[in-house]
Amino acid sequence: MKTYFFTHDSCLKHNAGLQHPERPQRLQSIYDSIRQQNISLEKRVPYKACSEHLTLAHSDEHVKRVLDTSGKSTSFDADTKTNESSVDAALYAAGACIESVDLVLQNPATTTFCAVRPPGHHAESNRAMGFCLFNSAAVAAAYAIKHKNLQRVLIFDPDVHHGNGSQEIFYKRRDVFYTSIHQYPHYPGTGAVSETGEGAGLGYNLNFPLRSGEGDDTYIYLAQNAILGIIKNFQPQLIIFSAGFDSHKLDPLANMEVTSLGFCQMYTVIMHYVLEQKIPFFYTLEGGYSLEGLSSSTTLLLETITTENWPRIPQVKPSAYVESLVEKHSKTFKL
Repeated sequence: MKTYFFTHDSCLKHNAGLQHPERPQRLQSIYDSIRQQNISLEKRVPYKACSEHLTLAHSDEHVKRVLDTSGKSTSFDADTKTNESSVDAALYAAGACIESVDLVLQNPATTTFCAVRPPGHHAESNRAMGFCLFNSAAVAAAYAIKHKNLQRVLIFDPDVHHGNGSQEIFYKRRDVFYTSIHQYPHYPGTGAVSETGEGAGLGYNLNFPLRSGEGDDTYIYLAQNAILGIIKNFQPQLIIFSAGFDSHKLDPLANMEVTSLGFCQMYTVIMHYVLEQKIPFFYTLEGGYSLEGLSSSTTLLLETITTENWPRIPQVKPSAYVESLVEKHSKTFKL
């Protein structure tokens, strides 16, 4: 499958400070691994998102607040720090996702991987937090609804930290379905199973909060028995994968046991159906703070997508707790 690889030099220059886990080496490790494996990707340099794009998902005040720090070093909170390149990096990250919408809708036989930073899924409509300035996935979803006349967009977020920003932005809407698999309780404290949306959005926000120590079997099972059910019943016209890899067993910021192969198998379960149904999709990088775990997971996924040499999916047996999560949500949204 033809795969575009979006990235920009500004994303390497963004630096939140010495010892910060969201560091430039994250991207460099991906670049190096892709080069070593000689994966066939078409590299693209994205354009910058403009204010009109950003305000599709963020308040005018938030956009101005962040843009006013362009070219400066600042701190939005204890975790979210910037240098002179950070705002440019965030604008190119959002631009990569917007351009991805255009590309995959034009040709569903292609996909993209946005190798960008800072990540985005913690940024709320009016707040930068959790390493994130702008919510690139949310901006792209809102762009697809507003400018591409889509009625149904799905964001699937398996980052180990719940995407509170993506949830908050679309919590009262039914045109963007947000679903997350994450460690719980964990940062940022949101993502309980009871958080299922409000008003018109009730039932269009489903969380699968996991206890620490869950691994490949759980993620594969949820892909087979929950995420596929959501896709089949919601019938999205576009899927955005908020691709965080910090559930990896090597990651220092979490306590999960997913392997690089496990991530690939989880996505393979979904990809088989998505490709069969010709649903456009793309990936944008979120978390992942073990350089080895991040680079090996990303490289294996990209190699699998480009060659379509899909891994075997094992038979899995979930815990009673995981089965209960699926059962609870089946009462809210048919899975």
